[in-house]
Amino acid sequence: HFVRTASNRMMKSILPPTILQSLSTSNIISSLSELPSGCRYLIGTHDGTFHCDESLAIGLLKMLPNYMSSDAVIVRTRNPEILQKCDIVVDVGAKYDPSTHRYDH
Repeated sequence: HFVRTASNRMMKSILPPTILQSLSTSNIISSLSELPSGCRYLIGTHDGTFHCDESLAIGLLKMLPNYMSSDAVIVRTRNPEILQKCDIVVDVGAKYDPSTHRYDH
């Protein structure tokens, strides 16, 4: 609990309010069976502990027109079959390929 609380405080202190707002109003799922109706875009990232790099990447994506609406859903998984169905993937997948929108480091 302490780590999560400290992490939340750190996130609030380093991320701009617009990014925090976009993350707090996002649909976040871990399985495609949880996919809400009307979803047009899937943003994939890893499950488990949230880190600043994918939080920042997703926050910045949520500021772009294609991803800012509730039509964009964040999928948190390491399952390659699920990640393959995502429109863009950040910080997971062991692949960096801008032409296919895969951005792992």
